[in-house]
Amino acid sequence: SAVAYVYALEKKSNYADKEKNVLFIDIGAENTWFAIFSFINGSKTPVINEISFETKSSIGGRFMDLKLSEYLLKKFAFINNIQIPKDD
Repeated sequence: SAVAYVYALEKKSNYADKEKNVLFIDIGAENTWFAIFSFINGSKTPVINEISFETKSSIGGRFMDLKLSEYLLKKFAFINNIQIPKDD
């Protein structure tokens, strides 16, 4: 993954002395992916190993936006003692 290569180049001091495992999360509009990489300081170039990768299509950014807006609407209605109209 591109993000792992950028991390390997820009954060070399984080794994200079010992191996480091890093979790990356990318929340897109439709899905979210999670990846765990290990980084080892090689003699000339970093060694990058993908340990695990998972994609979830049920927790994309639009889904999170919808759930957050529903929560905020309910909270607003509760605080202001108003009734939320039901969708049919």
